[in-house]
Amino acid sequence: FFLNDTATTEIYTEQIVGSVRCVQETADRTLKIWDYFESQCQTTLEGHTGQITAVVSITDTKLVASASSDKTIKIWNQEGQLINTLSGHSSIIQLLSYMPSSKVLVGYSRDRTTKLWNYEYGSCINTLPIHKDEITSIVQIPDSQYIISGSCDNTIRVVNLYNGEATNRFGEDKLKVMCLAAIPKTNLVASGNQDGTIKIWNFETGQCLKVLEGHQSQTTSLIAIPVSYTHLRAHETGRNLVCRLLLEKKK
Repeated sequence: FFLNDTATTEIYTEQIVGSVRCVQETADRTLKIWDYFESQCQTTLEGHTGQITAVVSITDTKLVASASSDKTIKIWNQEGQLINTLSGHSSIIQLLSYMPSSKVLVGYSRDRTTKLWNYEYGSCINTLPIHKDEITSIVQIPDSQYIISGSCDNTIRVVNLYNGEATNRFGEDKLKVMCLAAIPKTNLVASGNQDGTIKIWNFETGQCLKVLEGHQSQTTSLIAIPVSYTHLRAHETGRNLVCRLLLEKKK
């Protein structure tokens, strides 16, 4: 996806039937689907009564989910038709993710709870009180029912999606976790932290293996890229700097 400089619009790209389309989240409470090559708006999605806070593509379908400050999650098709509305969060929904291996849509609210949704039927599968403070990031361990979540409560937790049990908890005192990235085909997760560092953790043992330093302000976004070498890209707050860091050579 692309994030513009205004911090009020996010554009997500996805491959749909041989063409590339973008879903644009705007501050006017609408979503717009764009044809990337033709530079034309295909559809405008209207229905939220609050500012849209997150958008995610539901993999293996032609559906998009959007979350809002109106405390709802809405499911749309690419023609702009509203398929379902998920209600049940008691506060603003800040993060939204889709877990393809379990086909579960996950919403993270300012009330510090995480809700698991069956997006087809609109039913809440479970509510997990994972952290004591705001959840800032979450990733799924591939081909498993476990997620890894980071929080402003200074912890990273490995949690069973279905029973809410935390199988591991690690972190450092007074160091808020701002973002996470799972490193493919390893038992490692990277955390971007408030002090600008990136820490590489073994999520099975909770041991910190490496500390990457160089940013002058908090690290707010990470992505692990599976190429011939395993790299990490990090965005630094308030700057257009993109840092590409070599972590380890693939075997």
